[in-house]
Amino acid sequence: MRQLVKQSIAGEAVALGSEIINDENFRKLAGTSYAGITLIDENMRIFYRSPSAETMAGRKNSQTQNTRAYDLVHREDAEKVEAAIKRALLFPGESQNCEFRTIHADGHYMTIECTFSNMLDKPGINAVVCNWHDITKRKSFERSLEHANSELQDYRHALDECAIITITDSEGKISYVNDKFCKVSQYSREELLGQNHRIINSGYHGKEFFKTLWDTISQGNVWRGEVRNKAKDGTFHWVDATVVPFLKDDGLPYSYVAIRFDITNRKNGELELSKLNNELRQKYDQLMEISWLQSHVIRAPLARIMGLLPLMKEGKAEEKELIFDYMLQSAKDLDGVIKKITTLSDRANFLQ
Repeated sequence: MRQLVKQSIAGEAVALGSEIINDENFRKLAGTSYAGITLIDENMRIFYRSPSAETMAGRKNSQTQNTRAYDLVHREDAEKVEAAIKRALLFPGESQNCEFRTIHADGHYMTIECTFSNMLDKPGINAVVCNWHDITKRKSFERSLEHANSELQDYRHALDECAIITITDSEGKISYVNDKFCKVSQYSREELLGQNHRIINSGYHGKEFFKTLWDTISQGNVWRGEVRNKAKDGTFHWVDATVVPFLKDDGLPYSYVAIRFDITNRKNGELELSKLNNELRQKYDQLMEISWLQSHVIRAPLARIMGLLPLMKEGKAEEKELIFDYMLQSAKDLDGVIKKITTLSDRANFLQ
């Protein structure tokens, strides 16, 4: 009995399909359309596919007649397809759009964009008309694009977390700043957008420095260097900067991305080290002077005194007076040298 019913349904579907196929207007439409056209009866069984639909799905009409439309839909998409068809049945004058996956004859799933139109009551058609396009490649491209965009956002987030970022147009006007730039510059985002980087110019670098920077990036090359900037409160900070031009097809920049890392602590350390080196050099020079005074200048008056002492003992009275004057002068010279050494020692101690 069931077999007779199935045969009866199939026969009616074939008859209806044949009637539509023999309609000249429909035949022209179906034969020339790049879209796939599938007709479904009121029991949701396929009874016709256009030539384009046969080609795209890999199935002939004879292979799909009397097949339930839902049987070819991916199980995860079946619910939304059923809902779209129900809406089409409830509202005959309205088309219902739906994207879903349907199985190809070779076993893989293809994604289609389908419009369901209820024409069950329209003479000569009497079907739910499914007008569809294969969008598998487009969906694959969209997924790849979404994945690439997601990766790009991840990279941007990672960069924003560790670096100070600004983006400018070709004229140098700021179009984007990240939170770290706002924090280090102490300007709000609203204060910075539309400005150029002169707003943080510390005056430390000369015009030639920035001319070299702009000459480099305007020619499409990457510039790297260390820059001292000034925050809103007047304090200074150092950054290790890399400026990357984004180029148009003609090779000219349309935008610049500046990536910076705060190196203020390092630069302060370098300045402190340089200061300490200078102080040590001064101390060394003073110690060398003390050493020279001790080894040369002190010995001269001391040698004179040592040489004159025997003459004082043995000389005549008039000679002793002259020798005494020489010895007194040598003692004064020695005293002056000792005072100088004391002064240098005090300076050396001050530098400690």
